[in-house]
Amino acid sequence: MTDWHIDEKHLALYAQGQGRLSFGASVEAHLLSCARCRALVTPAVELDRLERLWAEVVERIDPPRPGVVERLLRLVGIREDTARLLAATPSLRAPWLLAMAAALAFAAFASSSSKLWTTRASA
Repeated sequence: MTDWHIDEKHLALYAQGQGRLSFGASVEAHLLSCARCRALVTPAVELDRLERLWAEVVERIDPPRPGVVERLLRLVGIREDTARLLAATPSLRAPWLLAMAAALAFAAFASSSSKLWTTRASA
């Protein structure tokens, strides 16, 4: 612990979000270990500003809850990343569905034609 403390002028600047990033980082590092300076800065910080900052943190950290479309896609077995993409971009839903239908049709055709050839070859 140190005997050095941040003066009230600089604490007020920090509480208002002013100053350089390096200044803010230095103040925050000091506030982690100094209860006296924390007690001085607490009343100077506006509650609305803290709530806005906290909302930004939550928005960046917590992923959005899946919507109805995404949940339905996950229920039918679509991978999470694909379901999120299709739910977020409605313009991709029809092309994706057509591509999946075409792939399924080709697979079904290949399966039925191989059965047809094996039946004819054994006859």
